[in-house]
Amino acid sequence: MRDHKPTKPPQTGQSELNDGLDGWIDSELQKPELLENKDYSINVWGWDGKGILVVAWCVEPGEGWFWANAYGNIFGDAEFDDDYDIKLWKPIEIPTPPNV
Repeated sequence: MRDHKPTKPPQTGQSELNDGLDGWIDSELQKPELLENKDYSINVWGWDGKGILVVAWCVEPGEGWFWANAYGNIFGDAEFDDDYDIKLWKPIEIPTPPNV
């Protein structure tokens, strides 16, 4: 993936947003929704052009918006400790156990 350069999807509609990116969303066009009454999103997969991280989209009052790193823990708290340049993101799908 290191040399892969995805093309930007068209901006015309949600169904076309992910065409050709296998479910990855261009972070310039759309960010994850913040959780209700929270200043951060759920954790998502994030691609920074070099690798895949577990990240959340956050807002810090007076500071602005940023990506925070959960260090691979899909259920963990993400922390802002660097300037992460997330180019694409994708929801983390947690499978539900079979009903047996």
